[in-house]
Amino acid sequence: MKLIQKEELVFVRLLLPLILGIVSAMVLPPVSFAIQAAFLMSLLLFLGIWFCVILYNEFKIYLHRGKLGSLVQLFIFFIGMALTLNKNQLDTPSHFSIFKNEALIVSINSEPKLNGDILRFEGSVEQGLIHNSFIPQSGSLLVALKLQDSSHQYYYGDELLLPGSYKEIEPPYNPYEFDYKSFLANKGIFHQVFTDESQISVLPGRHSNIIIEQALAFRKNLVEKFDRYINDKEAASVASTLILGYKAELSPQVLSTYSKTGTMHVLSVSGMHVAIVFIILGRLLWFMDRSKNLRI
Repeated sequence: MKLIQKEELVFVRLLLPLILGIVSAMVLPPVSFAIQAAFLMSLLLFLGIWFCVILYNEFKIYLHRGKLGSLVQLFIFFIGMALTLNKNQLDTPSHFSIFKNEALIVSINSEPKLNGDILRFEGSVEQGLIHNSFIPQSGSLLVALKLQDSSHQYYYGDELLLPGSYKEIEPPYNPYEFDYKSFLANKGIFHQVFTDESQISVLPGRHSNIIIEQALAFRKNLVEKFDRYINDKEAASVASTLILGYKAELSPQVLSTYSKTGTMHVLSVSGMHVAIVFIILGRLLWFMDRSKNLRI
């Protein structure tokens, strides 16, 4: 039986400080000072690691690999802490919930999903209207928009002017019920707004990440091809979910069937999917194992 060398457990050794950083951030209050301190420590540790890599032979860093490994683990720890604290901006001075806003300027930061005549998406608050003045603000919220004109479409990056009325996400009220509030809280979302299409305005300009925008457009193009070449609509929706992670077209009947049979997990990206992709890539790139440089 082949023994596992410690060099083969590199991801486990990096995972532990990442988990500790995330847990530490969940215990700490989400104040801006803690976020800035965590990012500053991450930057200093990154510069220290980069310095060690550049001068690896000159200063014989290879004689102190344990110390270099400790620097890497500390860097991963503070990165995990900083990213987790940055997700929870509820108590930051610029969060929109602190202000009494008459209206909000919100940019769509997720792909809108249509269910009947209700369009749902996640939005990032850019500004708030207070006494006829727009003030820069931050935070995210869940938007449910009741459509009146089905021909009018909304896209990732669109900026909308929404009413300033919103409410907190409600917690579960029944035992063993899915905790949707905690699920959204882990994404930095604590509030939601339900409004009618007649109460909003689409503003000129866009606020989007070009990489995400192009990725969503590419996925939408592939979903349309699935719909075109797969005659069975339900089969096409399941294929889009399994291969592309696009769940908007899944019917309630299909979701109910997978839920009752206990196979809902296959509709989400899981370790099995990652393993299949890993094996396929390994087979396709077999020739790179012949050279030491290519192997790295």
